[in-house]
Amino acid sequence: MAINIAYGTKSIKSIQRGVTLSSSTATATVTITSVDTAKSFVSFLGIGHEEVGSTADTLGQKFATITLTNATTLTITRKATSLGTYISWEVIEYA
Repeated sequence: MAINIAYGTKSIKSIQRGVTLSSSTATATVTITSVDTAKSFVSFLGIGHEEVGSTADTLGQKFATITLTNATTLTITRKATSLGTYISWEVIEYA
């Protein structure tokens, strides 16, 4: 789904959103529709866990980094991996 929204002198060409389950792994990759990496950025929207209140519920479970690795790939990295974690993200590409 492409959305064109005027923002100052630039407009948004596309917005892609998703939720990825990082299931007991430190790194997960997500395939997205191709974007121009020079005109795009990725945002972290939130995080949730399969088990709440677990003794393994550490800061490493609660934080993730999301990188726009190339035109079609996001890489999500977490330090702790004992819980399955849902990570919400979006990629915005400007025209």
